[in-house]
Amino acid sequence: MIGFVQNRLRTWFWTLFYRSIGRWVFSKMGQGVAFEGWIDISQRGGRIVLGDGVHICRMVEFSLPQGGELIIGDGVFIGRGVVVSVHSRVEIGAHTMIGEYVSIHDNNHRTSHPDQPIACQGFSTEPIRIGRNCWIGAHSVLVKGCSLEAGCTVGAGAVVTKQFPAGMTVVGVPGKPVCD
Repeated sequence: MIGFVQNRLRTWFWTLFYRSIGRWVFSKMGQGVAFEGWIDISQRGGRIVLGDGVHICRMVEFSLPQGGELIIGDGVFIGRGVVVSVHSRVEIGAHTMIGEYVSIHDNNHRTSHPDQPIACQGFSTEPIRIGRNCWIGAHSVLVKGCSLEAGCTVGAGAVVTKQFPAGMTVVGVPGKPVCD
């Protein structure tokens, strides 16, 4: 009972914080958005749009340098410890659920010049699109250029590297469709 009350109070506090003082972080914030804790926004220069009824758990990190755009649709649930790194665009469709400790990166370090440090070579980027009503299992990784159409399910720990049509279940490393 005490844990339940603590969770409700924490959610109330952080939601109030982001709706008032922290509102400047978001380009748009819909109605009924709830925050369970602090959101680490390590690079601030991009654009974050939250639809209505979005629920963001604690220990979430968004990284959006200049030019990055994160669009989160209505009713999206983002679990604890999720990391979203956006250099171009990540779009998450309405009513999608993202499990704990998922990593979503629309970028990757360039490695084409072996004589230079990787950290100095910049990034290559491709947008990521996650359709409506998808379920992304815990500890999954979505990398640049991948896409999930409406109703896809990603199994826990899968690495999604390409595009999948509507209703697919994707599992494994690299992610492959499961036929029912």
